[in-house]
Amino acid sequence: MKRMKYDLTVIIPVYNTGKYLRRCLESIIHQEGIEQSALRVICINDGSTDNSQTIIEEFIEKYPFIEIFNKENGGLADVRNKGLQFLNDSLYTVSLDSDDYWCESFLLEFNKIKNKLRGYAVTSGGKELIDSLTPYGSVFEVEKKLEETN
Repeated sequence: MKRMKYDLTVIIPVYNTGKYLRRCLESIIHQEGIEQSALRVICINDGSTDNSQTIIEEFIEKYPFIEIFNKENGGLADVRNKGLQFLNDSLYTVSLDSDDYWCESFLLEFNKIKNKLRGYAVTSGGKELIDSLTPYGSVFEVEKKLEETN
C-alpha cells in the first residue's frame, strides 16, 4: 500500500468570504492535536474580488501547511472538482466551507480514531462540523459503530 504524505487534507472553497475566512482558518491552526497530524489545507480561491486572497496569503506566510490555488470563478461544484486533484497523497479529505469553522477538538477526535476509519469516508457538513466526521455522524458514533463490528 502506498504511504500517504498527509493524514488529512482540508479543501476550503473560497469565494468572497473575507468576512468569515479568518475565523475559518484560525479554527484550523488553533486545533488541539494539530502537532500530531500531517495536515494539508488547500484554499481554492474561485475568483474572489474581496480580501479573501490577502487573508489566505497572510496565513500561508505563517503556516506552511496552508496553500492557495487561484482559478477563475466557476462555482462551488467546479471548485470541489478542482480539489479532487489534490487527494492522491492524503489518507482522508474533508471539505470545509470558508464561512464555517471547526470546534477546537476536531483534529484531536480525528487523531483518536483515524486508524480505525480505514474504508470510511470522511466528510464535513451539517450543523456542527465535529459531529459530521463520517457517514455515521459524530466521531463518538463512529467509535460506537466500530466497537459493534469488532
